[in-house]
Amino acid sequence: MTEEIVLTPLGRGVAWGTNRVRGNVISKSVFYRAKKYNIPAGLAVIAIGLFVIPLINPITVALPDPVALLLLPPGLHSATFWSVDYTPIFPWLGVVLAGLGAGEFLYGNGVRHFTMPKVPDICVRPLSFLGRHSLLIYIVHQPVIILLLGAVTGMKVF
Repeated sequence: MTEEIVLTPLGRGVAWGTNRVRGNVISKSVFYRAKKYNIPAGLAVIAIGLFVIPLINPITVALPDPVALLLLPPGLHSATFWSVDYTPIFPWLGVVLAGLGAGEFLYGNGVRHFTMPKVPDICVRPLSFLGRHSLLIYIVHQPVIILLLGAVTGMKVF
């Protein structure tokens, strides 16, 4: 049996991969019309993910693999399940919904309801560089992180 290093808050897998982007785009198109009601809906989804799913999760350990795979999207999985790019719907859809609701208050009708302070160019230029090269950064960061974790922990990564 190999050791696994899992860097997760509250025992949840965190991934910033294409599945998360795809899910965010789909959820935005479905929930966009709910506007300010997305905030309570988002908080409810977060609460389900943080408090209800952990209560149900031990039940899934005894299920056969095909059934257990169907329960992965909402966040139900066995204690031995591990993945690099897995993000359960609960609680992370709640974060997206809360963001949609907050956007309605901050940018209602497509107009900003607050003023932004003038930011010096020395702060804007590095952020602009990161924004213009985000695909390259996304592609390179995962192997770099895996290599760094391998070097720090002494685990074999290849």
